[in-house]
Amino acid sequence: MLCLTYDFIKHHSHAISSINDINHLIVALDELGVNCDEEVRLLDIIVELIDNIDDFGLPVFEHTITLNCQSDVIPIAYLLDNISGVGFNSLYYLSEQYEKIIDILSVDALAKAEAREEFISKFFGNTFQGLTCCYRIRDLIQEFIGGSLHAITLYQREFLLEEQNEMLEHEESKNIEPISFDMTHPIISSHTFFDDPDTTQEQCVDYIRLFSLCVESENEIPHAAKEFLALLADKAASSQALNDMLAFVDSPYKYHELLPKLTALLDNEDKAYTWVMDAFYFQTLCNRPLENQSMKKLIDALPIPKFKIDFPHMRALLTIDGAQQVREIIQSIITKTNGWKNIVHYRSIDFSECFIEHQNLLQKAHSDAHNLSSEVMSVSFKSLDYLHFFEDDFTLVAKMASKARSSAYFIGRKSATSSLNDIRKKAYNFLEAQRSLLSKTNDLLAEWNIAALPQHSSISASNYDLDNSASNTHWASEFDHGINEMESALESFSSACSLGLEQIDFFCNGEFKTSALDIRKQKSRETQERIEEEKASKKTVPLTIDNQPHNLSILWHTIETPPCHPEDIQHIETNGEIWLIVDSSGQLYRSNNGTDWVDVSFNTCESTSSINAITHVNGTWLIFTGYNNQVLFSHDGESWTSGSSPVDKNVFGKHLTQNLFFFKDKWLWHIKERVEYTYTDKGLLFNTKETSSYEKSTLYCANSLTDTWVEWEDSFHFPTGTLVNRIQSLPDTHCLIAFCEYDWYYSRKNAHINTEPFVSYLNLSRKWRDCSWYSDKKNVKDPIITRINDSFMCFYDGHCLTSKKGYEWVETDLSFQVERTFASTHCHFFVSGNSVWVTNNGVTAKEICLENGQWNNITGNSSVLLGLFHPNTHETFLRLGKIILQPA
Repeated sequence: MLCLTYDFIKHHSHAISSINDINHLIVALDELGVNCDEEVRLLDIIVELIDNIDDFGLPVFEHTITLNCQSDVIPIAYLLDNISGVGFNSLYYLSEQYEKIIDILSVDALAKAEAREEFISKFFGNTFQGLTCCYRIRDLIQEFIGGSLHAITLYQREFLLEEQNEMLEHEESKNIEPISFDMTHPIISSHTFFDDPDTTQEQCVDYIRLFSLCVESENEIPHAAKEFLALLADKAASSQALNDMLAFVDSPYKYHELLPKLTALLDNEDKAYTWVMDAFYFQTLCNRPLENQSMKKLIDALPIPKFKIDFPHMRALLTIDGAQQVREIIQSIITKTNGWKNIVHYRSIDFSECFIEHQNLLQKAHSDAHNLSSEVMSVSFKSLDYLHFFEDDFTLVAKMASKARSSAYFIGRKSATSSLNDIRKKAYNFLEAQRSLLSKTNDLLAEWNIAALPQHSSISASNYDLDNSASNTHWASEFDHGINEMESALESFSSACSLGLEQIDFFCNGEFKTSALDIRKQKSRETQERIEEEKASKKTVPLTIDNQPHNLSILWHTIETPPCHPEDIQHIETNGEIWLIVDSSGQLYRSNNGTDWVDVSFNTCESTSSINAITHVNGTWLIFTGYNNQVLFSHDGESWTSGSSPVDKNVFGKHLTQNLFFFKDKWLWHIKERVEYTYTDKGLLFNTKETSSYEKSTLYCANSLTDTWVEWEDSFHFPTGTLVNRIQSLPDTHCLIAFCEYDWYYSRKNAHINTEPFVSYLNLSRKWRDCSWYSDKKNVKDPIITRINDSFMCFYDGHCLTSKKGYEWVETDLSFQVERTFASTHCHFFVSGNSVWVTNNGVTAKEICLENGQWNNITGNSSVLLGLFHPNTHETFLRLGKIILQPA
């Protein structure tokens, strides 16, 4: 035993010993038949050593236990004076006194074994106490190693030059075997005791002071142990904590002063185990055995009645290097303490090897789900050409062409449905095959009492049975249902994999009690709380008016007697004085204050059961009705007249829009007409001429809404394929602006032509020219243009542009979706979802957050707002908001 132990010491004389290294030694001894867990008396070992020395000779024994520091032999006297430890010192005492002992034992009176033992006990007892105590062989080995390395370290510091020491460490480090504890510890960024919000700084300092109870003198604390304590002191934010602890170490009164603090500070099982595990780690760095009288005295004072049961697990946590074994040990103590987290952090244990295989499976499944989602999207794109079929039966030729297109739609829809079912089968089989993976992941989570991953939605096990005929007007929604079902299932599965990977990342870092799902929920709650706090702070906004600070807010109340059920309200509009509401049946209601309402009858020949829009233009109310947007108009909102139409109802392909406005003393109406164009379809062998159509725009004009409409002489004549999405007159000017793009099919068949969207304006010379538009010109469908002070503002698709004269537009920093704009005396309001933005300069805007829920149809005048509020999916209220502007 001594030969193997000291051979190990001599190969590791410049490293801090670890329990793991001792385990290697113990395995070797076990193979030689030595039971290292056997308890023996130290006296018996001394007696047996005397007999062994008698057989092998004193020089062999002395050579075995000799300690060298570089070329120097450390004197026995130095070892006995500087190293504490009964077992360790008894070896060198025996070496020094062997000749004397043998001389005395040669007396005939000491020939019997009992007499020899009694003599040796008395001889050693004069110098040592505790020879009759029982020790495990394992603990003695640890003491021999710890004492030896400590002696080498002390001798090195005291007698050798620092430069020589560094050179030796550099050379020896090349051959040192890996050990568990490094000289340099990781920074202690987290600690379960120090991070407890109920722990005070003074308690943190006391926690460190208690380590003085684990050793007898400062000489027993090597550099690595002091470094550990210094890092704890940094974590406790106390530069004095380490010095306080060292001051207590050599104090004869430390037990009297610190034991009461020990019991008061570590008043529950978790805290007690946490400190004891830290103390064991500290003692390991000090090369002291974990089982000693000092620790026994401390442990007996703590509230850990089952310590003897838990001790093997705690010791193993400090000694075993295998991540899987450490993981199993943690499971055995996780319910009693969180202190294991600190040991895992100190030892920098990486648990990745325990989960790498499962992690790889989840990553692959996540990637495969993403790829499948891309395939589903591709199938979705395949259906775009066949979503909606419009039958044309006005002429015989049109009927024949319609029938041919119907057959083509059937074939296209059938092919798209086939692709849909192919990808359904693939996605279904994929998710079924991955059920076991998610089940194993949940089993892994259950080991640590972590909540299971959320269940993902499923995909139909049978094919989608769609009616692919062109006459099936629901084919698009049926097809989308299948696409949405697959996308939802794959997305939820991918999310579950992502959550599982996040959880395993925590496990790899030793955070076995941290739930990724709980963290997500917590982040969601915190985000929601921040949103609520922001909304609360945005109930009132500060404005500067006439160089004086003001506060603006909106005070809402529910209209108790609305004109109809709020759920039926389709349109709300005001001209600043009169309010109009239209319900789903086409009934019109009028109010002068937004609170008291009366029914209005149209008394016209036009059907009003389908009202598409209501607006106010140039002092005139306009209502668009029916499938062809016929117009009704009124000057007071009570008496209504049918307007004339520039389109004959019996003419196919030409239809009215809701783009009707007043410009230069004339009414202008935007009309769309489907016209044909030809293009060259390039084939493999030859090209063919094909025909398609697009909706061409024309402006018609009339002096009044009842006059005859004629094509306006300044109507635009844009290139073939141009679609005019919207045309507007700029407020208080003689300028028109048109927002244009090219028909997508035309662009597709004429890729060689520049078909970028453009914005055009009518200049003073009555010619259409392109605007300078310094922003994205795509998705300009329903722009909202208003005037603030001397500038125009245009809102669309989250963009805001400004212009002085209407032909050069520059993007601003304002970026929110605007649904409607209106003005009060001092400022302008922009309605955007559940917010109302306010500006009085057109450069910056302040947000007023509305009550949680869904808001629709908000409009307003200079003093009040009116809108629909849905607090949930079951209720709808008509609400009136009073604008309150007060000096700050």
